[in-house]
Amino acid sequence: SRDVVVVVGRSAAAQLLLVLLRVVVIIVVVAVAAPAVSRFAMSSTTGISGAADLHQRFSAFRQQASPAFCVIVIKDEQLQLDHTQTSDLQEPSLEDNVQLAYHYIAEHVSEAMYVLIHMGKSSDSFVLATYVPDNCPARDKLTYSATAQGLRSMIGSFISISRQCHSLDHISMDHLSFSTVREDALTERERQLRDESKASAEIISSSSSELSFLSSSALPFALSPETES
Repeated sequence: SRDVVVVVGRSAAAQLLLVLLRVVVIIVVVAVAAPAVSRFAMSSTTGISGAADLHQRFSAFRQQASPAFCVIVIKDEQLQLDHTQTSDLQEPSLEDNVQLAYHYIAEHVSEAMYVLIHMGKSSDSFVLATYVPDNCPARDKLTYSATAQGLRSMIGSFISISRQCHSLDHISMDHLSFSTVREDALTERERQLRDESKASAEIISSSSSELSFLSSSALPFALSPETES
């Protein structure tokens, strides 16, 4: 019987040792994987967060009598509300607000920015124009394009239309007013940017089991040869 007790004791000790070994392995795997996941999340969102007063200031602007448009820029690694403008009209239309935004951007034509243009009249929605002109710094093109999805998430349901704009001509009703853009109205570069943005959104929404594939994915904005140089 003593031999049986010894065998049983050794078996229990072996099982306990196996459990402890598994716990150690899990801890090591988590310790190694966590930084990699963190780095992926940071690169996917560019590490840009909203300023502490962003929601409050946007909400105050949105509740004004005739909001026309507001401008959000990236400063000090944060999304900050940089400019707001209301309309002198009692019930401005989207076209009225687009014209006001056009004149503002014309004075800052080489600067990247997010422009939220109010849809006008009784609407509570906005058009998000991600303005990244061709002659702005390549770093701004990359950062603003990659951070647009994060801004949309912060603003939420108030954005009904989202557009990439690469020149002042894109600040127009033809480019901003429709929920879908005709395929023949897009340039080859715009089609490429659209497809890459859609692919990037699908990648980011993938399950965590696909992180190893995601880590090698390209950023959601491709620089043209001339901007790379």
